[in-house]
Amino acid sequence: MNWRVPLFRVSAAPWADLEPALKRVAESGYWAEGKEVEAFERELREFTGHPHLFTTNCCTSAIAIALRALDIKPGDIVVLPTMTCVATAAPVVALGAKVLWCDVDPYTGLMDTVRGLINPTGIPPRAVIAVDWGGDVAPISLLAEWCRRNGAALIEDAAQAIGTKTTGADFRCFSFQAIKQLTTGDGGMVLARTQALADFGKRLSWFGIDRRKFRTPTGEINWDSDIPNVGFKANMNNVAAALGRVHLRHLPGRLEAARANGHFYERAFADVPQIRVPQRHGESAYWVFTMTCEKRNALAARLQAKGIQAGRMHARIDRYSGIPRVDERRLTGTDYFAEHVLCLPCGPWVTPDIANEIANAVRAFYGHRFVGVGQRAAGAVARPGIVKRLSQTLRGGKPDGKA
Repeated sequence: MNWRVPLFRVSAAPWADLEPALKRVAESGYWAEGKEVEAFERELREFTGHPHLFTTNCCTSAIAIALRALDIKPGDIVVLPTMTCVATAAPVVALGAKVLWCDVDPYTGLMDTVRGLINPTGIPPRAVIAVDWGGDVAPISLLAEWCRRNGAALIEDAAQAIGTKTTGADFRCFSFQAIKQLTTGDGGMVLARTQALADFGKRLSWFGIDRRKFRTPTGEINWDSDIPNVGFKANMNNVAAALGRVHLRHLPGRLEAARANGHFYERAFADVPQIRVPQRHGESAYWVFTMTCEKRNALAARLQAKGIQAGRMHARIDRYSGIPRVDERRLTGTDYFAEHVLCLPCGPWVTPDIANEIANAVRAFYGHRFVGVGQRAAGAVARPGIVKRLSQTLRGGKPDGKA
């Protein structure tokens, strides 16, 4: 369907910016990984402030490389939430590991550190994959502490969270897929905890080859060069990197626009009792605006009738029979979130007028009066950035501890 206001959109830079970059690579005669990728990685280090990174051909490859670098083997247990794209689990399955589903906070969709990491098998997991749902970052510092106590590695699936900062994960994996805020057509990036992990991951992204030693100064293959750990064909190429370098210049403005929309929605919905705006663990990238609400399906249908693509974003992936799992326990937080989550368009194509239209359509659905752009919702208590609406973990099996 051709939505008037889509949930996702390819945000391409103007052709006047893209043409010289693509022409530069096309005429260079070198389209594979080379100087363009090196330049893009330097610029990403400056943007992220993180020195230990490398690029890949997609985020799924980034997660696969992280798992391999952490020596995840067939039969190992990897913990992850079901509220994510199947791409989070695909590398786990490909490596022959088993999935232990964890629960999520019922109002944020983020990994629940109180209950979600309980392992009924008694077998310690080798790794945990935390997912930054919709650009909202998971409680990484708390998860990292749990992983340290239990001898597990931590991978952060930050596919939707470019422009955010966390500490504690062994690897943060990002997506530069077509509809992400920073796009290379398709691509990914890995932020590693140490330079040694970054160097190892970089080698794994290109068959396990150490490019610094693989060829002689004349360009011939160094016949004495070894490949001790055979990896993947998962490196980025110069064409993708050229696109990424252009879009990286536009990224701050896109993030600023998305965050302005997210903060506006937070103010607009803060006084609506049928909506829960989640407490966020630091600044969000607001790839979408996530909330939980009553009569979710009816509200989504009302917005969709107006040409506004509001929806659930992802189906829970524990329904897929092709994912080997450890147990089938009830995930009560996930059950609630899956039945109540609604994602609203939040990207830079959502102008202030459109954001106002969406907010007022939602408020009208629940019988609340209209508000204007930049105004405080009636009765709302707002502060810059994040509205203080505390989400609560499940107690007694239901939200808010209610029987």
